[in-house]
Amino acid sequence: MSRERTNLRCRRAGDAGLTLTELMVAVTILGILATVSVSAFKTDPVADSATKTAALIQEARRLAITNGPVRADVVAALRAASFPAPTARSYVIFSATAGGQNVVTLRRLIEGAAVGTYRWENDLSFSLPSDVVIPYLDTPDLTTQPRSYVGAGSPVTRWFFPTGSASPMMVYLGKRNDAAGNASRYSIRVLQLSGLADTAKGW
Repeated sequence: MSRERTNLRCRRAGDAGLTLTELMVAVTILGILATVSVSAFKTDPVADSATKTAALIQEARRLAITNGPVRADVVAALRAASFPAPTARSYVIFSATAGGQNVVTLRRLIEGAAVGTYRWENDLSFSLPSDVVIPYLDTPDLTTQPRSYVGAGSPVTRWFFPTGSASPMMVYLGKRNDAAGNASRYSIRVLQLSGLADTAKGW
């Protein structure tokens, strides 16, 4: 009887532990979960830059609509100054520093109290990560105007109007030095009539 009780105690003690196989399976599962968790927290700098750029474009459209038509005297002054879009309320500049880092800037028109006076004020601006580039802009139909390359000393400007319309554009974002297109790529399309920004993966 005492031998049977001893064997029973041994079996119960053994049941409380893990076999080597069970331990290896548990460690493997934990490793897989850790890998999935780390990859889930990794960000795509191109996707993030596309999201920020699209948001800035949307803000340019919102400002243009909210502030309404440009005063007639200011329109006349802008025309006299040979301004490309004298009825625009805001515009976005795609530029690059001497080191090649892209900068996206939103400017809005502020009318002065005196007749014919105005100023353009920076509203928002941000720099893209050094490994992300906007190489050029097109128009959505790819035929309206020639491709505009963004580089140091050659900024590209797109306009937004109180009617909600905008200069049509296709903005391309990708990884620097990735001519083969192996890395992440995004494009932002803005149609002339709506002025809305539509982001898509790929070119």
